[in-house]
Amino acid sequence: MSTERWLGRPVRATLSALGTTCVGLLPVFLTGALSVQMRTGLRFGAGGLGVATAVFFVTSAASALTAGAAADRVGGALVMRVGALVSGLCLLGIAVVAHGWGELTALLAVGGVANGAIQPAANGYLAQTVAQGRQGLAFGAKQAAIPAATLLAGLAVPAATGLVGWRTAFAAAAGLAALAAVTVPGVEPVSHPQTGRAVRRTPRFARGPLITLALAIGLGSAAGNALGAFFVPAAVHEGLDVATAGFVAAISSLASLVVRLSVGHRADRRRSGHLRWVAGLCAVGSAGMLLIALGLPVLLVPGAVIAWAAGWGWAGLFNFAIATSHPGAPARATGLTQLGASTGAAAGPLAFGVLVGHVGYDTAWLVVGAGLAVAAPLMLRGRAQLLEALAIPD
Repeated sequence: MSTERWLGRPVRATLSALGTTCVGLLPVFLTGALSVQMRTGLRFGAGGLGVATAVFFVTSAASALTAGAAADRVGGALVMRVGALVSGLCLLGIAVVAHGWGELTALLAVGGVANGAIQPAANGYLAQTVAQGRQGLAFGAKQAAIPAATLLAGLAVPAATGLVGWRTAFAAAAGLAALAAVTVPGVEPVSHPQTGRAVRRTPRFARGPLITLALAIGLGSAAGNALGAFFVPAAVHEGLDVATAGFVAAISSLASLVVRLSVGHRADRRRSGHLRWVAGLCAVGSAGMLLIALGLPVLLVPGAVIAWAAGWGWAGLFNFAIATSHPGAPARATGLTQLGASTGAAAGPLAFGVLVGHVGYDTAWLVVGAGLAVAAPLMLRGRAQLLEALAIPD
């Protein structure tokens, strides 16, 4: 097999899904990481950051369900290309024309639409182009885009502090988005190993269980996105300098990336139990949130690593479980759960910003950590409903 053909499937497909998902999230995570540098010139505080972040994920939620159904019809590659280009325009707009909180928020709203389209489109794209025995790892790699985005954002903090301004960082990110858009390959659907024909199955859609699971992932996303948006300013508040706080965020994001790849690789070797693992990771991640909530500088690093790695390391495995349970409509199914994820991602930072203004960072971390703990049993409940509705063996 030639290198070109190997890269066409599944490596190029996975890298494209990872790249477009990453740039779709860069506008909001770069804003969160660089908020310390941005807030004086753009005139916003913790509450303003929470609202701007919420707007991004509200528009993501609004576009996810429609985009998922569209991607199943026209193909995920096209939706991914358009979404990455729109995200790049959002990043460039922030770099060039954002001179106040209102302009920043409006541009993040546009970026949110792009992100909401990219997420389910990339899920459907992987389900169509990667063989089943490698899909767990592929979904883990695709969802590694989230910690990859926070990793890039964290590394941008010391660069924006000492070498370049925050506007230059956003402009550079816009270039990455353009590169991601033009390198998405139009890969043909993967062939069935026995027939040699592209897999086409009768759509199955368990709406009720998916709604339960959307609620669970919403709680998890509320915690994870509050962590991504507020960890750097919270760590600075607890006494870390801004460059060190950005470095801790980058290292913790790397830990989350490793977990996503590891559990995805494991999923390719097991036929069931994926959502049980998701529930367990949520429970462990809530313990990391508790360590951060204690407000002790010595516990910030282990708390951040645990919260990011476990509390935000399950997204790829979750999407893999949903997509494989709905082989006839993977983008539509993950579009519905993405609706919950984006809603939680909007509500979490917004609520966190409000809580910080009234009761402080420590209590805010306790609240989002409690939500992550509740997500664990809710995930198990949704799993049981899914197994019953689709007659899937445990």
